[in-house]
Amino acid sequence: GLKFRATPEYFRARSSHGDPVRTKSVTITDLKYYLLPDSIYVLTTDPSVILEQYLVENPTKLLDVSIPNYADDEGIVGILNEQLDTIDQLHYYEDWHFAGLSDVNGVSLERLSVSEDTQTKNNWYSASYTVGFASPTAENSQYSGEIESGEGQLVLSNNVFTPDQDGQNDFLTIQLNVNGQSNSATIHIFNVRGYSVATLVNNQLIDSTNEFRWNGLDNDGQQLPIGHYIVVAEVYNSVGKKQLLKEKVVLSRRSY
Repeated sequence: GLKFRATPEYFRARSSHGDPVRTKSVTITDLKYYLLPDSIYVLTTDPSVILEQYLVENPTKLLDVSIPNYADDEGIVGILNEQLDTIDQLHYYEDWHFAGLSDVNGVSLERLSVSEDTQTKNNWYSASYTVGFASPTAENSQYSGEIESGEGQLVLSNNVFTPDQDGQNDFLTIQLNVNGQSNSATIHIFNVRGYSVATLVNNQLIDSTNEFRWNGLDNDGQQLPIGHYIVVAEVYNSVGKKQLLKEKVVLSRRSY
């Protein structure tokens, strides 16, 4: 996750598997730390302020290092090894935040899935307000995990989702599983009156297993009313044969 316009700024480093990673290989610092597999660390210039401002699940995983200031509107964060080869890199944009937020000042931008490509826009989402818009050293509040795959299926993460920024089912994850290669797909969201209100992907080349996300907004970035919607996927193979897949979902919001 990345947090900007906060005091101080920080970013999270996650070691998913394999051998321990020494942070001298991934950041500018004279200190040497090892990132253990399946662990989450926070690299920051002032751990004491992070402890004062947020609920920190694992204080020992706050690493005091020198990191540069990040621009608010967009920027590039890279992780390099000792040979200066790029291990991972993200070019982030401020408009990746949830469009329904009136102010993204101090809101952490969180990665949803470690198995998806880092640079994919839909793999990033604003942190939930229920964790104070940041969750340093803990699992990202919006972490989606993985959906169990299926053959030739349109699989939804939930039958009901509530895009209200409380960290629970804030978006709908849609998994599209198809057979063969050279398939293209279009995914529309229809309301109960039969009108297409959102297009998630339009005639794009896809893999055999694909994930898309819907945040409850229409094509103009406006919040849609609560109610029943239909997710419709049109899949075409290399010879133009069409497969139509449909699933129903309820968009709801909690009252506080």
